[in-house]
Amino acid sequence: MYKEMRQRSPMPEHLELDFEKCREEADRYRLLAEQSTDMISRHAATSDWTYIDVNPAVERVLGYSVEEIIGAKGYDLFHPEDADNLLKRAETVRYRRGMYTNTYRYRHKDGHYIWLETTSRTIRDSHGDPVEIICVSRDVTEREMAQQAIRRLARVVEASSDMIMFCNHESMQLTYMNESAYRTLGTEKENPVVFYLDQIFEEHIFSTLVQDALSHAAEHGIWYGSVPLKMPANHHRIAEIREVIAHRNRTENMKVEYYSIIGRDITL
Repeated sequence: MYKEMRQRSPMPEHLELDFEKCREEADRYRLLAEQSTDMISRHAATSDWTYIDVNPAVERVLGYSVEEIIGAKGYDLFHPEDADNLLKRAETVRYRRGMYTNTYRYRHKDGHYIWLETTSRTIRDSHGDPVEIICVSRDVTEREMAQQAIRRLARVVEASSDMIMFCNHESMQLTYMNESAYRTLGTEKENPVVFYLDQIFEEHIFSTLVQDALSHAAEHGIWYGSVPLKMPANHHRIAEIREVIAHRNRTENMKVEYYSIIGRDITL
């Protein structure tokens, strides 16, 4: 009887073609996910973020095999300080077009923490209720470590008692001055003033000694010496430039991009 029903009601040809097309697309997406170097995972739409499925990249990223991590509670692997980033809408969380991107620390199988950047989307049913969460994650540990080093260096530069200034090599505008530089030049960082290099030297000194220092730094990378700064009127301080460093664009044409200028208040 079943055979007779099939004979009487065969699947329309266009539906068979659509079904085959959908299956081929599904196979392509599965192959893409399996070959991706990013970790692609599915999680239960619950507070514990249980792993439902994950591609083989999980072993390279987290050290777990696919079989080991399916069924594990993803929430338990977050660093305690980062576990509720999404809930708190922390600074590390960005939202765009229904997707959240979060940067956080996550525990590797070996016990140490790595930095992951994850873009996630919640899949909902026809009633709007969450069904599961799809995540694409990548290891950004090297990037985060580099950014942390830059932030630490910036704090050191800002706190230095030496004057530290960055100078555009073409316009000669001082694009950055630390607190010590502002203070020595008689102004405050809270009320920034645009300075150009020629403003902080006597004219004849700028056209001779300073130009020579810049040329030497551009040719050899660095210049050491002693060039007196022009202090503001009624500002009884004595300061000088001790060092000029030329920074080149090493990825393109090796031309000087900017100078770092280091000086010191030598009044005492």
